[in-house]
Amino acid sequence: MKFGELKKKPDHFTLIGRLNIEYNGNKVPRCEISFTGGRTYTVDETNLIYINVPKEKDTNEIKIHNIACKDNGSFAYYYYRLDNVIVKLEENKDVYYFGDLNVKWKSDIGPKVTSFLGPIGLVIDSYKKEGNLELQVMNNKATIQNFLNDHQDFKNSSISTSLVR
Repeated sequence: MKFGELKKKPDHFTLIGRLNIEYNGNKVPRCEISFTGGRTYTVDETNLIYINVPKEKDTNEIKIHNIACKDNGSFAYYYYRLDNVIVKLEENKDVYYFGDLNVKWKSDIGPKVTSFLGPIGLVIDSYKKEGNLELQVMNNKATIQNFLNDHQDFKNSSISTSLVR
């Protein structure tokens, strides 16, 4: 979903943030980030993440499960399963800013046989940690302001800064 398509929904809250990834020293233009409940967001060229999540009873956190990036010039996807990357949720908030995630990812995996196995290869790879990943979380007020500028129906929303841990 492109961020311009997002609409406020009464039975949802919205997660916002930014994902900047450098893979083996190069910026990666196409990545996906997966959240609790199988929600996956494809990051566009702005690196901004705006996603609606249904409000569920007794939900007090959302986990970020993994990051997947397409290798430039091939069909291969590279995966990194994240452990304990959590957005804490407070009650009665409409929007949760989880931070600007700056990722430096190094890997020397090379060509992957699983890339040729189609959906089965994707499942196999999604449970791996391919390489070493350094995650830095920044609190960038400009990300919140960009969101509010692009989404007028969220202007009066209650917003919580809940940086991932």
